[in-house]
Formats: sequence, structure tokens, C-alpha cells
Amino acid sequence: KEIAALFKEYGLELVLRIKEQKLEIQKNIDGIIYSYPYSTIADTLQRIIFYLTAIESNHDSVLLFEEPEAHAFPPYTRMLADRIVHDEKNQYFITTHSPYLLYTVIENTPFEELGLFITYFENYETKVRALSKEGLREVLDDSYNIDVFFNLDRFVTHEAQP
Repeated sequence: KEIAALFKEYGLELVLRIKEQKLEIQKNIDGIIYSYPYSTIADTLQRIIFYLTAIESNHDSVLLFEEPEAHAFPPYTRMLADRIVHDEKNQYFITTHSPYLLYTVIENTPFEELGLFITYFENYETKVRALSKEGLREVLDDSYNIDVFFNLDRFVTHEAQP
């Protein structure tokens, strides 16, 4: 129902061709039904449907999402982040370059359930550091007006814990 609702706002309907194991999109214009292959819909919708399906079809699982914001319109990225935050049946490991995704998750997830790691390159090695709870608070504190993606060095050298 939720996926069908994504299409409804564009005047489209989702068609499940069970026997053929296919998805299609259709539009009814003056009583004539036009059918389109699923592959013709926007990348944003295809990706959001993929991630929503992964979330809804897994329980007590660890889900790894690599840059789920890629090729997605920001409001859909924020909607996906909101779904992740409110999903209590799975654990997530997410890589991102998106402030929409990152800030939605850290603003709405209890600190005791959240871990934020910064990945950086030093001496020809990729390294990972956990951001302290104080560092998380600093990222969220509007008075600092910090964009973590433009200030990674600050968090790697001063705020991160090995």
C-alpha cells in the first residue's frame, strides 16, 4: 500500500503481474489505460522502493545500506531516513554523504541507540573513528552551525575516539 501511494501522488497506479513476476506502472487517461515498464520510472522512486522493500521484508536483521541517498531527491531521502529511525525490528549500518539522511537520523534516534563513525584517509590507510557523544551533541547544536561533512578534520583530530 505504501509503495502504491508513492505512485498515486503522480496519478499513476502500481500493477503487480504476479505470474510474470513483473512490476508495471499504469495511468488511466479518459478511460484508456496506458501501461509503462517499471524500468521507466524515476531512479528516485526505484531506489526508495528497493530500500522500503528491504526494510519491510526483514525482521531481526542487520541491514547494510551504502549511500541510500544516491540518485534520490532529498525529500525522499529524508522520508527514508525517517523510516529507518522508526524501524525497531532491524539494526542498520549506513554509509552516507547526505546531510538530509545524517541529520534526520541523529536528530531522531536516542543517543544510546546511535553510533556515528567518521571514515578518513591518513598515511595511505583508510581509518575509522567513533564520534563521541559530545561530538554528536556538537554536530546537533545549532549554535555551532557545523556541517559535519565540511568539517571532518575537526571531528577526526579533536572529537573522535579511537
